[in-house]
Amino acid sequence: MAFYENRHEHLDGALVLFTRNLAVAVPNSKNHRKHTWHMRLKIAGRKGYVTRSTKLTKYEDAYEFAKGELLRLQHAVKLGHSLDEYTFEKHWNDWFERNKRNGTWSDDRVKWHENYFKRYFNEYFSSADYGSMLLNDITPQYAAEYWDWRKDYWKQGKGVNLREYNPKRRNAKTRTARNAKDNPAVKTLQMEQSALNHIFYDATERGRIQQVIKMRVKEKDRGTKRRASFESETQLKTLIRNSRSYRDSVGRFKGTRLNAWHRLQRKQLYH
Repeated sequence: MAFYENRHEHLDGALVLFTRNLAVAVPNSKNHRKHTWHMRLKIAGRKGYVTRSTKLTKYEDAYEFAKGELLRLQHAVKLGHSLDEYTFEKHWNDWFERNKRNGTWSDDRVKWHENYFKRYFNEYFSSADYGSMLLNDITPQYAAEYWDWRKDYWKQGKGVNLREYNPKRRNAKTRTARNAKDNPAVKTLQMEQSALNHIFYDATERGRIQQVIKMRVKEKDRGTKRRASFESETQLKTLIRNSRSYRDSVGRFKGTRLNAWHRLQRKQLYH
């Protein structure tokens, strides 16, 4: 292992931190950057080692991270969970197929999950360089920014181009996606919130993600629109008093002539 450098063993060899000699491991890499610490973990009850990058350049931070990973993976083994790194796409496929196989959803709901994963979820939780993101690379902050990206999807970037030509509609009567709304409805965002929370909760339950991801539509997008109501008790009393006067033909509604009632009703209709 010529590319292993700065090797440090901890916990009787169960945790090893090291850097890599990039000149040997990746000859064409840019070696002016700070070295990243990697970890090699020995999990009791599992053959071989788990070797991963901590993605940290400071030794103290890398050690704390590796120690936390060792404890997490040991706990995962006790619960019978897989130690393989899962991408968002890989986990979604597993989650989707299990629910589909168990008859959790109706046919329409199955189609909804497929469409929204392909259009929004998979695109956001991926990168152009590395493909689908690893679940453990998704931070709560990055997940929370999904809502801003989602609301602007059809206003800029790829969504704008899809409006003019959608390759998935090449054999359809129309090849555009101009029926997509610029601003998604609150109900639509809430449905996406529910789906994403189920996806991340399932990943947590199966030991595939270290952080707890809780998706929540921003407060300003969650408000339910209701018609205006009475803001004070005085306004309510005024309404009750006028309604009773109208019913009993007293006060401002006093008058028994048919023409007077007719004029009042017309006035109310066009007020």
